[in-house]
Amino acid sequence: MFRANLVYLTYNSEADVPFLASLVSSAGEELPVIAIDNASGDDSVSRVCDLGPAVVRNETNLGFTAAINQGLRRCDGEWAIIINPDVRVLEGNWLPKLLDVEDEVGIVGARLTNGIHVMGGGVVEPFESPMIRQCARPAPGGELLCDELLGWTRVTQIWGGLADFTRARDVAWVAFAVVALRMSMVRDIGLLDETYWHYVSDHEYCLRAWSHGWSVRYQPVAFWHHGNTAIVSAPPQVLEAAKNDIRQWCRIERQYLRSSAWV
Repeated sequence: MFRANLVYLTYNSEADVPFLASLVSSAGEELPVIAIDNASGDDSVSRVCDLGPAVVRNETNLGFTAAINQGLRRCDGEWAIIINPDVRVLEGNWLPKLLDVEDEVGIVGARLTNGIHVMGGGVVEPFESPMIRQCARPAPGGELLCDELLGWTRVTQIWGGLADFTRARDVAWVAFAVVALRMSMVRDIGLLDETYWHYVSDHEYCLRAWSHGWSVRYQPVAFWHHGNTAIVSAPPQVLEAAKNDIRQWCRIERQYLRSSAWV
């Protein structure tokens, strides 16, 4: 009997699909795949089908959040594992390690690295994103770190930084490039907020989980991830949707940070 489903979302991901087989085989447990395709214009669907899973095929690109919710509605395990197709696993038997958490933990993120920086774990080291910078109003002196724009500085003041990436700990939020969602928590707090098309739905969901009494955990299970490059090279309409997501987040994040879950 399996305890987790893998929700696997593709969009023009044919070059990455061959790595799906190694992702599943190295999990260390049975991991049925729920595959969703966001109207790819390449051979993503046929390549996934060649590996066995049936694919839910969207006629248009619904964005990350709505498509992931399609997958969550189909999960029948205790956990839903969401992993971007361009993620590579760097260690074996990763699933039992990721899910080695207490019952009150509803969200589990992993250690992500692009070979230079370590990412994930909610409060991360400063980084620069060309897409995010386009959303920022000029600050005095013309500079505004992404940490300031996304509220990470304010979260760090409450939680402290995550300097030790080798240790499991509770964090404010984790990146959904690799994440495990406990399905009992999903039923409790609802699905991801589809007013976010692509970006920042993970931030909002983690803070919503905390506000409902669930914990968010960082686990030092290692994966390699591309970073921010894919969305920057996306079509203009996708880029604009991502910008709108971040603008919306900037308007609401203070509501969460002022809630009783954060003081």
